[in-house]
This record gives sequence, C-alpha cells and structure tokens, in this order.
Amino acid sequence: MYINFYIKKNKIDDMEIEQIFESYLKELYGKDAKFREDQLKAIISTVTNHATLVVERTVWGNSLIYFLATKYLRDKGSAHTLIVSH
Repeated sequence: MYINFYIKKNKIDDMEIEQIFESYLKELYGKDAKFREDQLKAIISTVTNHATLVVERTVWGNSLIYFLATKYLRDKGSAHTLIVSH
C-alpha cells in the first residue's frame, strides 16, 4: 500500500523521471525487469521531497524504493542518505 501525504509538485517531467528509474531498474535486474504496483510512484514521491510511507509485506520490494531513490539523489549531487529499515 502506497500513501503520499502531500500533493505532488514535480519540477521534473513525469515521463523523464519514469524513464530514469526504468533504466536504473533494468541496469540492476535486467531488460525484462518491471516495477511492482506502486513502487515507481513511491520512488518518485520520495525523490520529490514528499513524505512517503510504504507499508507492504516482506519481499514486496520496499528496499528497492529507497535504494533507487538514493542512487538518483547521489547522481544529482546529494551527499548522504540514511535508510532505516526494520
């Protein structure tokens, strides 16, 4: 279940950012890799500075959201990302 607490106000075109994350996913997991339902929405929400809560069962891919978001932010020049997972 993906929940976004704020209205989305992107400074980057949705199609452009989706393509960036699709390429990251395929780079890591192969050309046939696909996001699970709402993973991409959660990633975009995270990198556009919205409070994002993802509550899903184990092995759904929650960590992928934060790993790809971190890769994107580092590629854009951000220095540090702290991921806390339980």
